[in-house]
Formats: sequence, structure tokens, C-alpha cells
Amino acid sequence: MPDQWQKSLLDIVDKNESALVCCPTSSGKTFISYYIMKKALRENNGDIVVFITPIKALANQVAAEIYARFSSKQYPKNSDIFTYAMAMPDYEVIELKCYFLIKSPKFIFF
Repeated sequence: MPDQWQKSLLDIVDKNESALVCCPTSSGKTFISYYIMKKALRENNGDIVVFITPIKALANQVAAEIYARFSSKQYPKNSDIFTYAMAMPDYEVIELKCYFLIKSPKFIFF
């Protein structure tokens, strides 16, 4: 069951409004991101969802989860758009033909 802040955030997402979420590890941010990803695929309006992670290992974990959740179908059918692409400090994505961009910056400042 989602917490109240998650329910409020889901309402914001459903209204196509923006929000910035800052909360501790294991508080439920990723749950919201997968909801946003599924919504973006359903609406298929050409937007790219950017998922930023602080470390490359987490980026790889998120990529595996996106692959498991969304790669069994093409959105729309026969599309040449990749489900996801990754941009890491050791390589760059040249063309953004993807629904989800997973980004791990070289430096994170706290």
C-alpha cells in the first residue's frame, strides 16, 4: 500500500505536473518511477523518462528491472525505439532513440 506522500505524488503524475522528490534510500522513490515509466509507454507521446542514479551499479540494476518489466512488448508495435539506453561516465549515448534514459553522472554533489 503506498504511503500518503506517494499517493499525492501519483496524483501529480496523473495530472502531468512536475515534482522533485528527495527522500532517503528505500523510501519508495523507485516505485513511483516505474509508475511514471508505464504511464509514459501508455501515452507514447515521444517523451523520454530520465532516471538518474548516483552510482553505476544502481544504474545497471535499474536497467535490468526496466528490461524485465517493459522489454517483452514494443511500444508501439514494430517501433524502432529502444526501451532504454544508458549514459555513464565512461561512455556517452549519441542518439536518444529510447523511452528511458538511465544516467549515472561522473560526479554527484551532496
